[in-house]
Amino acid sequence: MTFMALADTEKHDLRVIVEGFWGKHETASWEMNEELVAVLPKMISEVKSCSQAMDFVPRPGVYLNPKDVQRELRKMARRVKEKGTSYWVCMLMGATNWKTEAARVAQGL
Repeated sequence: MTFMALADTEKHDLRVIVEGFWGKHETASWEMNEELVAVLPKMISEVKSCSQAMDFVPRPGVYLNPKDVQRELRKMARRVKEKGTSYWVCMLMGATNWKTEAARVAQGL
């Protein structure tokens, strides 16, 4: 795959994004390059898939009767319909799963 060099503004934007996922302390020595850009859509896709699955997970509660279950099912359906933002746990999982690959490409390896 052939990549074009990133402009300085693109490098700055990429640095802001990777610092948001992995922190400034982790990414300070990373080179902002095209290969790192290519990792982000893969990670974001994983985060989105996780978040979509989380919409179907019942929330902690007490389910004493069928009405409680019906209410929880209604809440699940609302979450699926609204397609909200990514869940924190999914963002954390995505960042953890992709950190090694991101660091590797950012160091030119």
